Amino acid sequence: MKWCKNCGSIIDDNTDGCIYCGLTPDGSELVPKANAKDNSKTLGILGIIFAFLLPPITFFVSGIGLSKASQYHNKKAEKLNNIALIIAVITTILGLILYRNY
Repeated sequence: MKWCKNCGSIIDDNTDGCIYCGLTPDGSELVPKANAKDNSKTLGILGIIFAFLLPPITFFVSGIGLSKASQYHNKKAEKLNNIALIIAVITTILGLILYRNY
């Protein structure tokens, strides 16, 4: 087990770098594998659609999207997934209020 020199987190021996700050032990930025796909934007769009239809699903889909966006340092996808989560929270609250008054 190693420690990250940048943020102090524990680094697993089987990884190439820190999963929290994204740096390798030599201080360079950890680059995702070439065959991995960054589908965080697609998950954000699905999250927004589900936010209006089935808000609980949005928490799952956008949660994965946020994780992927963070992994690939995709700021636009992070914003998209955060917007989906905010819409889902608002929709859920409005649904509960309307259900209670019904």
